[in-house]
Amino acid sequence: MAAAKAYAGTGYDLVTFFDCLHDMGDPAGAAAHVRETLAPDGHWTIAEPMAGDAT
Repeated sequence: MAAAKAYAGTGYDLVTFFDCLHDMGDPAGAAAHVRETLAPDGHWTIAEPMAGDAT
């Protein structure tokens, strides 16, 4: 297991986050790390099923 800002490797074609970004202590830092580790044409898929502005 690795922290969201510390997983190893680079050049990923796909990184996925499913129902977890809202639980991370530093979601912006996690997003920056994804950006740094994606291949130039890589994709990041984020699924936050209960995301919304109102409760």
